[in-house]
Amino acid sequence: MPHTARPQSMPALLAALCLGLISGCQNDDAGFHAYDETSRDAAPAAVKAPSDPASQSGIVPASAQTTKPLPEIAQTVAPQAHVTTGDPTSVERPAATESTLPSEPTLPADPPALPQTAAPELALSIPPAPPAAVALAAVNTPLPARKLELLIPEKSFSVEGPDGALRVSFDDVDLLKVLNADPVPLDVEQHLPAWLTGLNGKTVRIRGWMFPPPIEKELPAFMFVRDNNICCFGRKALIYDKFGVRMRSGETTDYIQGRPFDVVGRMRVSSRIDDGELVWLYMIDDAVVFDQ
Repeated sequence: MPHTARPQSMPALLAALCLGLISGCQNDDAGFHAYDETSRDAAPAAVKAPSDPASQSGIVPASAQTTKPLPEIAQTVAPQAHVTTGDPTSVERPAATESTLPSEPTLPADPPALPQTAAPELALSIPPAPPAAVALAAVNTPLPARKLELLIPEKSFSVEGPDGALRVSFDDVDLLKVLNADPVPLDVEQHLPAWLTGLNGKTVRIRGWMFPPPIEKELPAFMFVRDNNICCFGRKALIYDKFGVRMRSGETTDYIQGRPFDVVGRMRVSSRIDDGELVWLYMIDDAVVFDQ
């Protein structure tokens, strides 16, 4: 029959356990150490510090940064002073500060100006203007009169119309062309050629323009001029560029503007002088107007 181990009694087990504990607390040096349940491991595990997200991102905390002294600035600033205005309510403002920065470099002085030489005078000099009195005298001085000279000693006229009138033109009675008269003297009648004075009292027919009259209807007389430059623009007519026309008794005419026409009547060569001026030399009396 096999041997069966008998269970030990409870007091025996407790005694054995105590002996084991006592023997485990001794080492080779026979020193005694109090048993600590936490000292069972050979070395305690290192305690890990809580993770810092900043350290993981590479950012160094401000407290850990090393502060380096800034280099000194060459500019020094004077201590600020407070400036106050007369107004007690005004806010104090710092006075302007003065800087000890080096001043701007001085530019070099301009080179000395080259000596200027006077421009050579022009060989042609313009004379000064004459005084005003001399200039007016030159304007008002009339040109010397031309020497009277008979340029057309003979002249004949053709007969025209039922009245047997002699066809005469303003060129025929132009005293500059006939006598070289410029100006026309007051005694011009004494120098006229015979063929011109022979027209006195003859019926003539002449073509010209009506000078603008003071009225335009039922004119008993009007001024008859050489061209439209005189009649239209009011140029003063020369003594031989105008005729004084008197209408036939009981007849009148209206103003004829902008076109030439014929006048038939009895010619008269007679000087009329007013205030020392020759104002009329040629006239046509008993006139009839042919506006065709």
